Amino acid sequence: MFLLPIKKSAFIAFQIFYNQPFPDGNKRVARLAVTYIMMSKGYPLACFKGVGTNFNEALLRSYFSKDFKSLMDNISMEYTQQLLKYISVYKELSKKTKPPKLGDDLSMIF
Repeated sequence: MFLLPIKKSAFIAFQIFYNQPFPDGNKRVARLAVTYIMMSKGYPLACFKGVGTNFNEALLRSYFSKDFKSLMDNISMEYTQQLLKYISVYKELSKKTKPPKLGDDLSMIF
């Protein structure tokens, strides 16, 4: 289930970058398309850094090989890392807060 939005977003980003529909900003639009598609499917915001990042390198590798697999791998890696960060932050926050006992506050139940 996780692979389908990644494959779709990688394909669209590849098509934008490969066909160069805009005179400027094709990489930014490709990155925006990936973010929009993933967020519309319920995934959190992931940070694709600026110039000289793996995303740009993956776009270039995909462009020269005419295959979007390296771009798909990069997007998958970025979202996996981001989800792991969210999980670790959630675990840290859940350690600091104690869940209420059942009898303490009945307003939480009703």
